[in-house]
Amino acid sequence: MIIEKQIDLFEEIKLESCIVLHCISSDKAMGAGIAKPLQDFFKIRENWPESLPKYLLGWNNHGYTVFVHGKDKVELVGNLVTKNNYWDKPTYQNLEEALTNAEQTLDILSKNGFNVPAKIVIPRIGCGIDMLSWEKVKPMVERIFDKYDITVCYLQ
Repeated sequence: MIIEKQIDLFEEIKLESCIVLHCISSDKAMGAGIAKPLQDFFKIRENWPESLPKYLLGWNNHGYTVFVHGKDKVELVGNLVTKNNYWDKPTYQNLEEALTNAEQTLDILSKNGFNVPAKIVIPRIGCGIDMLSWEKVKPMVERIFDKYDITVCYLQ
C-alpha cells in the first residue's frame, strides 16, 4: 500500500521505525536532489561498505541497492544505484532492478533475524532530477514492495 504525503521526508522519518530508499549514482556523488541532504544527515559515503557483496560485482555499476545503517528511527538507508555517473539519467529498467534487489535484500535480512520495519519512506524516487515519470514508477514500487507500507513524501 502506498500513502502519498505532502510533507518533508525528514519530518516523516521522525515518526516511527522505518527504512529510507533513494536513488544515487555508482560514483556516490550525492551532490543534488534529495540525495544531498540524506548524505549530509546519514553520512552515507562514510558508512559505505568497504567491499560490496560478490553477488553485486557482476552488475554493470547500476541496478542494485547498497544498504547502510541509519540513525534515530531509521533502521536502514537503501541507496538504489540506478546510474553510473551523477550526470547520467536512469532507465526504468535500472530502477526496477535496484528496487527488486532492495526488496530481495530486505527479505534475506528478515529471514536471517534482522528486524526489518514494515514501513518504507521514499521520495518520488527517480522522478526529481532524474526525470522519470511518477505515473510509471508508482505501480512498479507498489508491485515490488507489496508486503510493505510505503510512505511517499513530496514537496510542491
